[in-house]
Amino acid sequence: MKKIRVELGSRSYDVCVGAGLLGQLGKWASEIGASQAVVISDSNVAPLYGRAATDALAAAGLKAWQAKPFPAGEPSKTLATASTLLDDLLTHSPAIDRGTLVVPLGGGVAGDLGGFVAALALRGLRVLQCPTSLLACVG
Repeated sequence: MKKIRVELGSRSYDVCVGAGLLGQLGKWASEIGASQAVVISDSNVAPLYGRAATDALAAAGLKAWQAKPFPAGEPSKTLATASTLLDDLLTHSPAIDRGTLVVPLGGGVAGDLGGFVAALALRGLRVLQCPTSLLACVG
């Protein structure tokens, strides 16, 4: 694994790059103080990696669940899709709280939607991006 520090003063963060990092997702979520986590991904990524992501989060003691996957592709980047995801978050039981972490899992659309929904929910939730495509990693 290679760790790259992005220096932004009080908003600095690390970017980790390497194979097999999905299994460490729970460790990183715990380190930033998350109490529960929701994985947001599309219909292509969710069946491939969604369970591994929620399992890694749960293994670290977090309540973890997957939001209903949205259709894969750029056409899903809409307010309607974001609204559906936000409704899923706000009606989930147990209820989300300020300790809830949003984990966008997948390409750029998942990252964009996950970040947008996290910004709207409860005046802002933390996000732990988990890109699965090269474009999402650099975009």
